[in-house]
Amino acid sequence: MLNRWHAEEREVILHQLGTDPVRGLAPAESSRRLREHGSNVMREPRRSPAGPLLVRQFTDSLLLVLLLASGAAGYLGHWPDSIAIGAIVVLNGLLGFFQEYRAERALAALSRLSAPSARVVRGGKSFLIPADDLVPGDLAEVAQGDRVAADMRLYAAQRLFTDEAA
Repeated sequence: MLNRWHAEEREVILHQLGTDPVRGLAPAESSRRLREHGSNVMREPRRSPAGPLLVRQFTDSLLLVLLLASGAAGYLGHWPDSIAIGAIVVLNGLLGFFQEYRAERALAALSRLSAPSARVVRGGKSFLIPADDLVPGDLAEVAQGDRVAADMRLYAAQRLFTDEAA
């Protein structure tokens, strides 16, 4: 439908999307588009299973060198050194696994907690809606401090500054 939306004149885009520049979309039309296009949600990346996550902790080149040193010490009969090096490698791997596993779970929980919202104009009235309910053609209003909840094309702006920091 819109393959060059960034390069088109705004009036052309508004016409293609069927959006009134003052009244926005009609509420019934936005409901229809939500059913047609689905929610404005990015798919969460699949969490890594615990097994590969644990194995990944032991594939670091420095740990492999330490495992080799532990084996060499054992081969030469230096069992206390071999056991100590092996224990350090195992503890390091387990610690890395637990830290990464907890961090992954914490990030997933944070993303669920910080569900953004968006202010849109529909039927001539301004509404605050969950960002999941934005549809193509919505006329969104962005104010100071707002997070932009979707890919958007600016229709009008005054003294706009953005902070793209994560």
